[in-house]
Amino acid sequence: MGVLTWLVLAATGVAVVLMAVIAADPTVPFNPYPPPTPSPVPTPVPTATRTPAPPTATPTATSPPFATPTPLHPATLTPTPGPTMPFSFTVEYGPSPPALDCTAPFLAGAVVDQEEQELVDYPIHVWGPSLDTIVRSGNDSRYGPSGWRVDLPADAGAGVWYVQLHLYNIYRAHPPLSPIVQVRLDDNCRQALILFRASP
Repeated sequence: MGVLTWLVLAATGVAVVLMAVIAADPTVPFNPYPPPTPSPVPTPVPTATRTPAPPTATPTATSPPFATPTPLHPATLTPTPGPTMPFSFTVEYGPSPPALDCTAPFLAGAVVDQEEQELVDYPIHVWGPSLDTIVRSGNDSRYGPSGWRVDLPADAGAGVWYVQLHLYNIYRAHPPLSPIVQVRLDDNCRQALILFRASP
């Protein structure tokens, strides 16, 4: 055999050895066709563990943010005193007073101050079942200089009549000076005297 043959055989042997090495490890540096480099596998990011929210507190009943209303009807009612009137009154029923004779129904009286001085021109309001009228003190001198009288209807029966003293006012809005007097007349004598006197 010639030298060339030996060279070809040696080269073939070397090629076989190289091919065997490449077959065993394709990533060797002298491999003319290395395998493609694999793409890097993304490293999974650890998912944050969600912490459960604390349980919502159950609302509890509390007092309202506004004041508790006052009861419409308090347990104990305290009576409020009425306004004090500047005149008081007395009532006399017939037939005991000399000025009452029981022959006709009427209401009469007088108006005086604290020193028993007569006060004239004070309006006196008289009303009842069948009459509503106003007279002035001094309209009937039979009961004194400040005397007044209202004749009731002849057929006026027993019942309740009302009398009140007022202050004279040119604008005809006469403010009251006394409480309302209830006069109860009966069938024995439908007459009464009401004296208004200034309170001390």
